[in-house]
Amino acid sequence: PEMSRLAERATERDGRVFLDDALELFLDPACTSTDYWHLAVNALGTIYDARHHDTGWFREEHPSCNGSYECAMGKSQGSWTVELRIPVSNFGIPRLEPGMKWNFNVARERQVGAKENSSYALLLMGGFHNPTCFQTLEFCR
Repeated sequence: PEMSRLAERATERDGRVFLDDALELFLDPACTSTDYWHLAVNALGTIYDARHHDTGWFREEHPSCNGSYECAMGKSQGSWTVELRIPVSNFGIPRLEPGMKWNFNVARERQVGAKENSSYALLLMGGFHNPTCFQTLEFCR
């Protein structure tokens, strides 16, 4: 609801997307709870990506300092949607295999009216960056 009031301020790659109405994705392919990737996208399709909080994580392999993603946005009268295509090669993984497990979390910020944060993982304190509380994602055929 209130689509005309969406917070859509961040327009630069790796800007403060997470302060807008945004979806955040946390991926820990090694299930270590110490090394995870943070992706965020706002309702404009602006992307933020970091390894922990380091937005230059991709620098060694690619001077652009960013992973490669495809993003599609959709807006209707009462909602917005996002689709992300995330090549696993961004994380040094050649391909997904059936049975592979990652730790992950999906979260969102809603800025319209009273600020509302929600998360798939049950996070008691410390915001969304709490990898010890991430859930398990298992890939299948």
